[in-house]
Amino acid sequence: MTYDYDAGQYGLCFTALQVSHTVWPKVFLAPAFWFFMAINLGVHYCYRHSYFDADAYGGTLHISWADCQVISSITTFFEVFYTNQSYQRYLLMHTELNEVFRAATRLIFEVKYWSQGAGAEYLRLITREI
Repeated sequence: MTYDYDAGQYGLCFTALQVSHTVWPKVFLAPAFWFFMAINLGVHYCYRHSYFDADAYGGTLHISWADCQVISSITTFFEVFYTNQSYQRYLLMHTELNEVFRAATRLIFEVKYWSQGAGAEYLRLITREI
């Protein structure tokens, strides 16, 4: 099913607040969304009420900036490593698929060369099956 969209049909506010034919209904019905929203609100509450301060409340949830730098460095390393691995897999897939297309093209040219005496309808049938 397709949805024809005319940008000039509705105003900017109506278009920005449109919910149908978007991903929003699925997002709002997902339990993971509400789980992470609750975690976000909990962290926000703890930050606003100084649970993260080292001096206030005995620093129960305090994390030093030195620890955050180490965690950030390790996370960045693994993110770059994973991105490089993903790119290498993409490059391998691209190369292999390109080779398949080249082999199919060479085969079609070879078949076309060797079947010059056959009719055009037979040649079309052979190349379509390849």
